[in-house]
Amino acid sequence: MEEKNRAILTPRDVCTLLAHETAALLHADANALDAAAQLREGMMCFASASGSTEETGDLLEWVGREMESARQYSAGGEDTAHLLDPDRLLAVPDAVTQLYVAWMFFQASVGQPMEKRRMLLDTAKVLFEMCGLEDTLMEMKTPARHFLSVETLREELAEVHTALGEMAAAV
Repeated sequence: MEEKNRAILTPRDVCTLLAHETAALLHADANALDAAAQLREGMMCFASASGSTEETGDLLEWVGREMESARQYSAGGEDTAHLLDPDRLLAVPDAVTQLYVAWMFFQASVGQPMEKRRMLLDTAKVLFEMCGLEDTLMEMKTPARHFLSVETLREELAEVHTALGEMAAAV
């Protein structure tokens, strides 16, 4: 995608990416609850540092539901319904988008206490490891995966909103 055609990421988009990657991690490994909790905490830290805390309630609910689903699966092998088709979780952002996300983490960390900066750094490292940024940069080749666009992230968020609303209405 040409640079001029790229959508600009917002802090909410970054939080959506973190929720997407957390759901992908849990779908791939239901025993990865500790790593998922770290990503969830990192998402809350990023939201706080970037001033977008009020925009993450639905994302935290999505991650919470995926974590609960993983717990149930680990405890008894019962696979519960997911808010998104797990096949959609295979896509990762391209290297340019990941580097822009890294810049957003850097901006969010400026002026934060050391503990928060460390959490933001650790979250970014986990995120980029999951998305394959290091492999892409070190091997100088494009991974054989589908890329996740900002527009796709926003579509996922709309689907999550719809699914959460339908679940709330059914209760």
